[in-house]
Amino acid sequence: MTNSNKYSLDTASSNADSALSEFNSAKTSAQKALSYAQNSKDSVFTEYVQNLMVEIDARINATSQLQQAITYFKQKDSINGNSHVTLANSYMDRSIQYQTENSNLVKQNPSKFK
Repeated sequence: MTNSNKYSLDTASSNADSALSEFNSAKTSAQKALSYAQNSKDSVFTEYVQNLMVEIDARINATSQLQQAITYFKQKDSINGNSHVTLANSYMDRSIQYQTENSNLVKQNPSKFK
């Protein structure tokens, strides 16, 4: 592995660690929001926050898969590394689906999302 590749993988690993920390923080906030939404008995708000929770979980899973991929790439195991990148992409696709669902909820209920 060249120094440039090692540096890039180290940077990717550091960025993934930071992203995972941010996603976990977002999950904690979303859990609080879900409790509030459920207590409000507003089904649109509850659905929105539930979608957000699934989106965040998918992003956490994607980031974890990228961390695994980086570990394999550092070991020069591109087969397993690429396998984890593919899984990460699947999780990100799932997160985008829920993000789109929430965008649609906002469009359909503009008075609830000012």
